[in-house]
Amino acid sequence: MRRLKLSQWFFEDLFPGLTYKYLGLISLVFLLVNLGLYDHWGIKVMDDGHRYLIWSQELFDQGLSVLGRKLWYISYLATVYLLFQVPPGLELLIILQLILSYIACLSLFSLTCRLAAYPITGLMASIGYLLWIEISSWNFYLQTESLFISLSVISLYLFTRKWNKITTVVFLLVLAFTVFLRPNGIVLGLASLSLVYFRFDLHQPRFRQWKLLFFALAFIISLFAVFLVIQSTPGAVDFYSRGEIVRGADHLNATHNHPWLVVSGHTIKHPPTDLGPFPRFISFVCHNPLLMAEMFVKKSILFVIHAKPYYSWSHNLFILVTLIPIYLSAIYGWISSRLKVEIKYFILLFYLLSLLLTGLTFETWDGRFLLPTLPMIILLSGLGVERWWKHRQKVC
Repeated sequence: MRRLKLSQWFFEDLFPGLTYKYLGLISLVFLLVNLGLYDHWGIKVMDDGHRYLIWSQELFDQGLSVLGRKLWYISYLATVYLLFQVPPGLELLIILQLILSYIACLSLFSLTCRLAAYPITGLMASIGYLLWIEISSWNFYLQTESLFISLSVISLYLFTRKWNKITTVVFLLVLAFTVFLRPNGIVLGLASLSLVYFRFDLHQPRFRQWKLLFFALAFIISLFAVFLVIQSTPGAVDFYSRGEIVRGADHLNATHNHPWLVVSGHTIKHPPTDLGPFPRFISFVCHNPLLMAEMFVKKSILFVIHAKPYYSWSHNLFILVTLIPIYLSAIYGWISSRLKVEIKYFILLFYLLSLLLTGLTFETWDGRFLLPTLPMIILLSGLGVERWWKHRQKVC
């Protein structure tokens, strides 16, 4: 009886739409992908990982006096610090990342099933999530990427569940934790404002008196978030002044072999060095608008297409051949599917704000800023394929 209740809770309450058959298929692919990645790569601790270890120790040794830029990583630093108190801490962190990645995969399946007409669409979305190997590969890094990708999916899933006191509290806690995993987390927080707006029906006449206040607060929060991110990144203007499009590409000698990755030919007006990070950024933008515009466009293009000039031609061809159809079917899914309006605009804002943040800051050499948006793009893509198939069946 207890086993029956547990099974009922898991399949009917926690992940509606999931069955033993689909659970088995998803679990098999999850194991094959992650075991293959572990066998090929092992566990990785790169430059950022070493910095997180140092920061987490500093933060808990010296307190909030050394917070500064670390504020935007506080969730990850706290997780790293706590897990590393129990040996083997690194392995425990990787296990946590794998567990949350698995939960995110099941959440994506259940969420897609709730929005789609057929459960096979949920299977397509969850398998697509796993087979985009870059997403799963971060499970084995001491980096914020894995938790941020997984918890972004879980946050949206929790929001779409039937609300009660428990789910509301869990959603808010997961959302707050995710926002402070990394600076990009602010994108999730700002996109979630659209969920709040439509959840409380602020567009309805009886809430009209609150509408202006909501947008005013959203605007102030957005400006303050931009201020905090730039203020906590003192080297941002130096990066712009070098005209570099991709951060980290210089270590690969890519900027020398691919001049397109460096913006040149502009007379750069440098702001005074005695200004703070945010005033320096505003001064730089105002005095170098054409440089900033060219850099923004190039970084945005690289973010969207995900291909890079220094990748092999076969790698770039594979990215484009797979990503372009996903984009096209996702657009069709966004337009044609009967998605709730709050989910539509959350996904749209999450993607566009990620694009905007990348355009204003930098694109990474491995393009990892796109990855948190991909599970939701894949979800829309699955819905687009389903709608196309149903339309084709009607025509035939």
